[in-house]
Amino acid sequence: MTSAGTARAVYLVLGMHRSGTSALTKALAALGPDLPAHTMPGDEHNEAGYFESWPIAVLNDQWLRAAHSAWDDPFAFPLEPLPAVLNEAWVRKASDLFDEEFGQAPRPLLKDPRISLLAPAWFELFDRRDIAVRNVISMRRPIAVAKSLQRRDGFALERGVLIWISYMLAAERHSRGRARIFVSYEQLLEDWRAQALRVAAAFGEEGLDASKLGQEEAVSKALRHHAGDDDLSGLGETGQLAARLTDWMERACADAAPPAEEIDAIAADFAALKRRLGGLVSPIARDLDQTRADLLFQRQLVDFQRNRLENEVRAVAAELHAVRAERDELARRLQAAPAADAPAAPSRVDIAGYGPPDQLIERFHRPEYREVWTALDPEFYLASYPDVRGFDPVAHYLEVGWREGRDPNPWFSTRAYLEAKPQLGPLGINPLVDYLRGGMDAPPKPRPPSAPVAPAARQSTSFDEQRAVVEPAFDRDYYLDLYVDIAQSGADPLTHYLESGWREGRDPSPAFSTRHYLEAYPEVADADINPLYHYLTIGRAAGYRPRPHLGWRYDILEKLQDVEARTAWAAKKRGPVEIRDPHILREALAGLAKAHLTVSHDDFTDKVGGVQLCIAREGAALREAGRAHIHIFPSVPAPVLIEDRDYPIAVLVEGRMVGDFRAGDVRQVAAEALAGVDLTAAIHNLLGHQADAVAEIVEAAAPSETFFWVHDFAAVCAGYTLLRNDVEFCGAPPVGSTACGLCIYGGHRVRHMEGYRRLFERLSPTLVSPSQAALDIWRKGGAPRAAVEIVHPHATLTPRGERSRRKGPVVVAFLGLPVSHKGWPAYRDLAAKVRGDERYEFYQLGDAPDPSAPVEFRRVAIAPDHLDAMYKAVEALQVDLVVIWSICPETFCLTAFEAQAGGAGLVAFADSGNAAAVTAATEAGVVLGSEAELVEFFASGRAAEIAEGRRRTLHDLTLSRMSADLAEAAGAARRRRDMGAR
Repeated sequence: MTSAGTARAVYLVLGMHRSGTSALTKALAALGPDLPAHTMPGDEHNEAGYFESWPIAVLNDQWLRAAHSAWDDPFAFPLEPLPAVLNEAWVRKASDLFDEEFGQAPRPLLKDPRISLLAPAWFELFDRRDIAVRNVISMRRPIAVAKSLQRRDGFALERGVLIWISYMLAAERHSRGRARIFVSYEQLLEDWRAQALRVAAAFGEEGLDASKLGQEEAVSKALRHHAGDDDLSGLGETGQLAARLTDWMERACADAAPPAEEIDAIAADFAALKRRLGGLVSPIARDLDQTRADLLFQRQLVDFQRNRLENEVRAVAAELHAVRAERDELARRLQAAPAADAPAAPSRVDIAGYGPPDQLIERFHRPEYREVWTALDPEFYLASYPDVRGFDPVAHYLEVGWREGRDPNPWFSTRAYLEAKPQLGPLGINPLVDYLRGGMDAPPKPRPPSAPVAPAARQSTSFDEQRAVVEPAFDRDYYLDLYVDIAQSGADPLTHYLESGWREGRDPSPAFSTRHYLEAYPEVADADINPLYHYLTIGRAAGYRPRPHLGWRYDILEKLQDVEARTAWAAKKRGPVEIRDPHILREALAGLAKAHLTVSHDDFTDKVGGVQLCIAREGAALREAGRAHIHIFPSVPAPVLIEDRDYPIAVLVEGRMVGDFRAGDVRQVAAEALAGVDLTAAIHNLLGHQADAVAEIVEAAAPSETFFWVHDFAAVCAGYTLLRNDVEFCGAPPVGSTACGLCIYGGHRVRHMEGYRRLFERLSPTLVSPSQAALDIWRKGGAPRAAVEIVHPHATLTPRGERSRRKGPVVVAFLGLPVSHKGWPAYRDLAAKVRGDERYEFYQLGDAPDPSAPVEFRRVAIAPDHLDAMYKAVEALQVDLVVIWSICPETFCLTAFEAQAGGAGLVAFADSGNAAAVTAATEAGVVLGSEAELVEFFASGRAAEIAEGRRRTLHDLTLSRMSADLAEAAGAARRRRDMGAR
């Protein structure tokens, strides 16, 4: 503990939101420490005030977002570490804000519950500056906190308790070994002076003056709105964890010093719960729900607006009818009256004009327009400002009116609001929009009506001024690499971006997305301002984001389609199927003596991929052994098992398409034409098939051996990659769990598993897995078991020598197609983030490039007759490291073997199944747990050190013959049994 003579010490109040941190801070403030310069005012949820710095709270909120978390993330502890360079940037921001809020105050009193999660970085800041830290941890019972969150935010009780656990574990773990004290909220309410004096005594601080407590009540018992003595048992595992943690914390509040081992065990159980359920309640999943809710709300607004417009059209039509009737009556009177008595023509009726319907609909797409539309009173606005008649009042106020000091309704004063928040004007932020988004709890009282002021002159900037501002943030090399047409034209890239590139949606650097900025902030597009210039001069200070902040997984979630939509799309893409007469199939199968039947999801001769190449190798090996190759696949592809038992099936014989036939006809012909044929069979994939129909076809063909290959996990779930909503490995939770209910595949899982179970019961196949890792997942996920289960790798490696490392940067490569489930976006983002680091060169070796990636593409085409193309390309390029970032568990991962055969080391994602297992077993293999760790691995230079120091062993890659190996072994075993029987 730092002595009383410490020059400066910060009092840091930690704990969960709604757990009495504000009351505790107020009590401590009565002893003399200094509060921040800008404190949050009280509101209906905390009448006494929050006593925390709102600028620091905003910073911490953004900081948590950068770490892929949020203040209400139930599993925020432990927080995902940021790369060192990014963490340093946040620490600098925090240091600057701390100085702005506290100056040189000797005893700053800093409270923000979010610091409980971010404490290591804040401690680093204080340690650098030799500021002692006094940790004061507020403890309130979890049910009381959860009820308060339920009342304020609508959270379910279990969610609130999970957030409480996360915060309290974080506060304890991060403050362990430092000066600290735990304070009970209940005891604080009973006698706040005693608890304040207890804190002062614990730290022995001269700077805390008990004489300052006075007679004023700093903390009132009336603050407690929710008791916390409810039973936690109704919350299952969450409740049990919370009860154990409550007991530990209450002993700590009584200065009993409970053992650290106890709370470490609680933290370990919480981590296990996080691994099972964390992705379901993550900020990404929460934001997806919010996005969907916003979309529904916007649709409802559009419907409401349409109804409103229809009513206005009807009213205008009725008014027009009345005007015409009046006109006809006047015409009749004019004919009957003398010319001198003719009345003057009627004046035109003034009607607020919204413009053509298409313009109105276009405006309504803007969020700001919809928000102002809900609060602006058209009658008030048009009556107050007659010069606006004939224009859309909402658009007028949004674009011009607020700048002229006009009021949108009787209860909102534009001028008063701008005086209360003067920073809005220079930032170009509409005051009514700011208020509707929660900028102030209540608008300032309206001012007496006054004439509108002259509109503010729009600031204009010259091209040279814009260029001077934008140039430091513009990446010329990135722009020319990404947009080859600009490089070929010889045009200056910065000039091109400023004049036309931004209008074409081109990005000036990896750190700034032009399309995102213009879509997220339509006022910038409406004003026809270069988005990067706006961001650098206005947007950055206003908190605008230069890129989508939730990452590439959120991009996948945004475009996520349900299973039904994917199935319909696949069928539409395939088009109509022409069913052929079964006698054609009968003729194609006639006269076979030996054959091998394979089942998969597509035409292996027309596609290039892992499963397709496996079938091609298998068929070729069996043909060499004298067996004809028969292959069947669904005529209409589908991403799941289907229900139609007489669905169309396509048949290949010896690689030649025979045609499409009904499943019942295939079954009948197989029973007839293959009777007496020496047949073996292998099922490689069932997607698009009806499981019972396949079982009947194979059973009718009567093979001597049937093998079922584990190429995916469709027997565990309809999501055959086991990616929850296509973004995160789910771990195959129990069927019917909450985890399944939140996933698009959950509703199909039981049907899938039942289909595979029936097929296994009927055929009793030999289960073949290419790796032990895949077999373990198969078993854990509840897939059907087989009497015989074996591991038969797709390939083996044999050392054949070493190669030296070429001089120059470390060569890093991604092998294969640039698709999300293989982790391409993570590799692309890695290359962008460390772009310019002369220690590395990034490549993609494959058959299809991604032009947006700042990597060099080398075309490598793999085909059945060029199976060695990839590892030879790795060897020729002298690749040092291959990044394998599959976000789904690989059953084998030939890429890992190809990389090693070419002499490269491996960097793999922890969730990549056998890829991670193979990587962990290699000499220079590195397994990492997150994209942040991946970036840190390269940015810190660890990747370069490992690459430069490792041995580059070359290998011969020997591919298995798949089922041919197994069929031969089974045949030999049968022959031995037959000989023994004799």
